[in-house]
Formats: sequence, structure tokens, C-alpha cells
Amino acid sequence: MLKLLRNHVEEKTNMYIETMKTGRTFSLPVLLVAMAMAIILPVLAYMQYIWLGQVSEQEFRQMQENVRTASFHCSMAFSQEITGLITALSGELHGSEIEVRNELHTRILKWKSSTTHPTLILPEIKLTLIPSPEQSIRINRDENSEVFLSKDLSSFAVPLENIPGQAACITLDTLGIRSSFIPEMIQAYLSPTVRAEYDIAVYNNTGNVLYTSKAALPNMHVDHPDVVIPFLFFHPTPPPSMPFDRMNRDEFLPGRDHQPAPFIQHPPGSERRDQLASPPNIAPPDERGMGYDRNALLTLTLTHHAGSLEIAVQKNRIRNLALSFGILLLLGASMIFLLLSANRAQQLARQQLEFVASVSHELRTPLAVVKSAGENLADGVIQDQEKLRKYGELIKKEVLRLSYMVEKALAYAGIQSGKQIYDLSPIHITDILTRTIRATKKLIPQDHSIELSITEHLPNISGNSAALQSAFENLLLNAVKYSGEQRWTGVEARLTRLSKQPAVEIIVKDHGIGIAAGDLAHIFEPFYRGQNAIDKQIEGSGLGLSITKHIVEAHGGTLSVKSSPNIGTMFIVQLPAAGNDRGRS
Repeated sequence: MLKLLRNHVEEKTNMYIETMKTGRTFSLPVLLVAMAMAIILPVLAYMQYIWLGQVSEQEFRQMQENVRTASFHCSMAFSQEITGLITALSGELHGSEIEVRNELHTRILKWKSSTTHPTLILPEIKLTLIPSPEQSIRINRDENSEVFLSKDLSSFAVPLENIPGQAACITLDTLGIRSSFIPEMIQAYLSPTVRAEYDIAVYNNTGNVLYTSKAALPNMHVDHPDVVIPFLFFHPTPPPSMPFDRMNRDEFLPGRDHQPAPFIQHPPGSERRDQLASPPNIAPPDERGMGYDRNALLTLTLTHHAGSLEIAVQKNRIRNLALSFGILLLLGASMIFLLLSANRAQQLARQQLEFVASVSHELRTPLAVVKSAGENLADGVIQDQEKLRKYGELIKKEVLRLSYMVEKALAYAGIQSGKQIYDLSPIHITDILTRTIRATKKLIPQDHSIELSITEHLPNISGNSAALQSAFENLLLNAVKYSGEQRWTGVEARLTRLSKQPAVEIIVKDHGIGIAAGDLAHIFEPFYRGQNAIDKQIEGSGLGLSITKHIVEAHGGTLSVKSSPNIGTMFIVQLPAAGNDRGRS
């Protein structure tokens, strides 16, 4: 009757525990969230890539247009100042030399009273021949008058009406124009940001540098400036509807309505900038790779410090992409961490339920046996002395078993709390193994033999006697349970080395059913039970090996296993020696 009761309780216990252990993998909500993130994050990354490409393209267009507009206003201001000077001093001149000089002095005084740059000309006035076409350009002030401006911007000549071939030559302050006037114009019309980010240069129509924002720029090879714009431009014959001192922005910025191709399709170093910014009538590129309008005495160029504005925008786009993708990766990693944490929390909650279920059901079997045996004894059902002795042994055995399970549950609870501390002292392995085998034999069938083999002169180990005995009891009981029809368990203790230091190696082996290869990596996990144990309905809670591993590692040792199905299992414990002294045999 007791045997049938025990079998029934153990069968229900194992069925309940295995039911609780199902679903150890990721739960469905966790998998759904992970799949959603796996789809959403790449989509967001792709949209971010496209969006940043569009933003970079728009940024490139806007920045280029802003720089070109600012350069246009700077060029307009410079050209208007020069043309205003020429307009004020030109016109019909006739009479004697003195009369011509007096007239020009009068015009100069009138011009200086209305200009903000009265130092553009020098007081020297000379009467000379009209400059040759190789030295100057002819500017038609109107249909009846003209002016000759030297190509090196050193002077301009106003023809004399009464002396053919003669002209009054007014000297311009070339040095002041280069060192003062042009920098003032650039500072006034180009923002500090533009001046800080661009190399600015003014070239004459032969390609020589007239002004540069950097001392090293004249020696630099500037192949593709971001902006090329006429800085001083004159129409050979101004249209009647356009005053001489007015400039048309469309003439200054040809091609400004041309829309550039998408930014991402033009890698750095392409020729697109020249096509966007070049003025009409461009001469063939000179040795600098730049062209100049033959009607423009001066040309203004701006080149970004990065090599080109396009390269600068591209670098900024790459930085934005890196930052955006970094944020997305951080978001993805955070979500993965949260999912893993949630799954871990579910597993811990499941383990707590399994622990309660396992302990409660493991306790039912011995309690049911003791209860049934006690009732039979109390009711006087058993009168025979031999049966009374067997009942007493049965009750004693079940109480020991119950005590062992309680100790195991308390040990696991202490390990999980993190407050389990062991007081270590030098002990000999012979004493521990002897006590362990003696205690284990009270819990196993009498026909099961345990063979002990200990090498002589083993060193002492530093450990806690009670904890180590509990660990070895777990290994012995585990070997007994899985020994199958082979009622034998072997225990060996011998000298070895652990991390190049003397150590004691304890081997607990059997010739039982063994452990499947797929279970070997998990047998030390709490509540885990191998498939062989489930198939053969072997009792247990899956805590013994987990507790044993913790105890061994707390003593600075290692626990490993070797097993083959239907051949046997070998657990190997290695514990460091306490010192160089030798213990008893």
C-alpha cells in the first residue's frame, strides 16, 4: 500500500513540475516586439538616409545661393564705386592744359564730397596719349563719349575733345585698392561665417592674384572654386535703357536659374560647380584650371576650406548619418536590453513558481508515507514486531529524506539571496567523503554499493565541512538515482593541479543511463532536468547539481561532467589544496 501511494505521489509530482517547466524560451509578446523592432528600425534607418540626403541637397543649394548672392552684392558695390568714380570724372574735356586740369580738379572735389572712399585716386593728373588696346579697355560712357581704363587698374584716361589722340590720365591708388578697398568690400558684404569658411581671392583677367584672404593662396592650386563671379565688369557699349553705373544681376550671375542635379549623385571633385557659377564668354582654362570673362577686369572666387562646398556638405551629411544611425542603434540596443530584461524577469518569476511547486511536491511524498505509516501504527494495524521495525525504518528513512530536501531548499534560497557565506578551515578529504558515504547509505537501497578509493598522502583542503558534505551527497544521490540496473557508484580522490597549484580531485562516477549530449550544457541550471530523467520518471527537483556547483566554486574549485548515454556519467570536482602540508592517508 505504501509503495503504491509513493509511486502515485511521485508520478503526480513529476508531471506537475514538468508542466511548470514548459515555455522556457522567449514568450510570444517578446518575440512579437522583437520582430516589430527588426522591421521598424531598418525602415527608420532607410527613411533617415533618404531624408538626410534630401536635406543635404537642399542645404547645398541654399548655402551656394547665399554665398553667390553675397558675392554678387559685394561685386556690385565694388563695380558701382569704380564706375561711379569714372562717371564723375569723365565727360567732355577741352581747352588748354590748365583748363583741363582745373576742370578735373573740380570734378574730383565734387566726387570726393559724395563718396565714402575718396582715396581711390591719387592727385597726379597727366596729359598722355590715349592708351593702346593691349593696355586698356574702351568703355563707352554714352554714344558720344568714352573712357579708357588700364587693364592693370592703375589709371583711366579721358580723351580731350580739341586734341585728337590725347587724353587726361587720372592715376588710381592700386595699392590702396588691393590692401584696403577690396578687403573693406569683402568684410562689408560677406558674413563672418563666409569669410571664416572660404578662401577668397580676386584675380585679374590674366589669372594673376590681386587679393587673397590667405597668404598661401596665391601658391595654391585651386581647380574648382565654389563661386566664380565677375568682380569688375563693363559692357563695351551699355544699352540705352541701362545707366552706365548700373549692373544687371542676371549678367553678373549667369545660369543662376539652372537647378543643380541631386546632391547625392555628384561625388566630391565633379565639374558641376564650374557649370553652375561660370560667367558667359569664359576663356579656356589656364594653368590654374580656371576661366575668366574677357570683359571682366577682375574675377572674385570663393573656395570652401574643405576643398569645396559640396565636400563640406557631404561631410556634414555623413556626420548626421552617423549620429542618426548611432541613435537608432542605441534605441535598438535599449529595446533588446529591455526585451532580454523582461524575458529574464519572466524566467525568474517562473523559477520562483517552479521552486515552490518543486519543493511542495517533493515534500508530499515523504509526508504522505510518514502520515500513512503513522496512522497504521496509531490504529494498531501492525502488531508484528518485525513489521513494526520495518515501519520504524521506513519512517526514519523518509524523515531523513525530508530533512535532506529541506536543507537543499534552504541552501538554494541562501544562494539566491546572495547571503550564503562559508567559514573555511583546513580539512582532509578522507573525513568528508567517509561521512558523506555514511549519510548517503541511509537514503539509498541497501543493495547499492559505493566504492571509495583515496590516494595516500593527499594535502588538506580549505573548506566548509558541512557545505562540502552536502555537495558530495548531491553527487552521490544523483549517481544512485541514475545508475539504472547497475547498482554501483565509485568515488575516487587523488592529487592533481589546478591553475598550476596543488589540488585534490574527487571523481564520482556510475555506469548508469548517462546524460544526453544536448542536456550536458544545462544540467547545472536550477530546476533543469534531462530528458532521460523525464522519460524514466526519476524523482528530483533539478536543484542538486546547481547547488553543488555553487558550493564547489565558492571554495575556489571547479565542477565538470563527462557522460555518454547508457555507458555512465563522471562528475569531477577539483578543490585547491590548503597549503604544502600533507594530510593523513
